[in-house]
Order: sequence, then structure tokens, then C-alpha cells
Amino acid sequence: MGILFLAGCFLHLSRLKPELDGGIYTYAKTGFGDLAGFFSAWGYWLCATIGVVGYLVVAFAALGSFIDTPTSIVFGEGNTLWALVGESIILWLVHYLVLRGVKQAAFINLLATLAKSLPLIAFIVFAYYAFDMQTFNADRAGTTLDVPFMEQVKGTMLITLWVFTGIEGAIVLSQRAKKRADIGRATYIGVLCALVLYVAITLLSLGS
Repeated sequence: MGILFLAGCFLHLSRLKPELDGGIYTYAKTGFGDLAGFFSAWGYWLCATIGVVGYLVVAFAALGSFIDTPTSIVFGEGNTLWALVGESIILWLVHYLVLRGVKQAAFINLLATLAKSLPLIAFIVFAYYAFDMQTFNADRAGTTLDVPFMEQVKGTMLITLWVFTGIEGAIVLSQRAKKRADIGRATYIGVLCALVLYVAITLLSLGS
């Protein structure tokens, strides 16, 4: 609900102040002054940087689970030397693409989105056909996990927050939009699509 309200806020601001470009930083500066704008820009950069590093570490840790053996640790938990080299190469490659121009970066982003979304959609389809209501209803309180219910809720909320990271992307690139109306619409559609995918994957996997 919080993320939906945040997306609605971006949607409303894009229509209320269509002349403002730059997203969160510009909104904060215009509404609350230079100091708020500075903290907003600095905080956003810090969160984005940590987020990118986190994603890369998780990605190489996942690769490590396929490549590593008990006698040969290449990527480990995403914190080995080889993992650091691979993460750095990918990070600088993305910066290089962005510096070459927005169109090239947007095309790569489209390919990356498809590469992420299509496997998730395929999983949803297979999980739907394998769904069993009896399996879904077994231990709905999660008592076999030996984790208090509220701890499970908090863990789920933390994961959900990461799912919606980047919903402000359309706002940040608003000055390059052909139509101002597309900015808020893209933000809200993106949130709803991520929400549908997350809920479907979570619920269907519990019954498969």
C-alpha cells in the first residue's frame, strides 16, 4: 500500500508540476529548499549505489551456487576476488553504455527487463498448472519454519521493498519524455506489473 501511494504521489506531481525535471531531487528542492534538495539527491545517490552493489553481489553469489565446487570456490557468496572483478566489469560497462547515449542504454535496459520478466512469467505459468490447493493450505501459519509469524511478515515486507526499488526511474528521466503524461503513467504501470508478478510468484509457489 505504501508503494502504491508513493507511485500515486509521483503520478500527481508529474501532472501538478510538469515543468520540473530531474525527479526526486527537483521536487524536494522546489518544495522545501536547497538543503532538502541536497539531502534528497545525496540520499538517492547513496541508496542507488548500495542497491546496485547489493544486486551484483547477489547475482554473483547465485552464479557461485552453480559454478563453485567444495574444492574450488570462484564466486562464493559474491565477495571473492573473481566476483569483485566480474561485478566491477559489469558496473563500468553499464556506465559506458549510459555515457554513449540514452537510446543505447534504454535498449539494453529493455533487453534486461525482458530477460528478467520472461523467466518469471514462464515460472508463473508452470506453477499455475502445478498448483495444488491442498499443498497451499498445508501449514498456512508457517509453524514448521520455527519462526514467529510477525518475523515472517517483517521478512516478507523487506523483500517486497526490494522488489519495488527503482519505481522512481521514469521520474528521474522525465526531461527526456516525449509526452509528460507518460511519466506518471509509466511509474504506476510499472508498480502494478511488479506487484502482480510478485504476488503471483509468491502464492503459486506455495501451492506447487
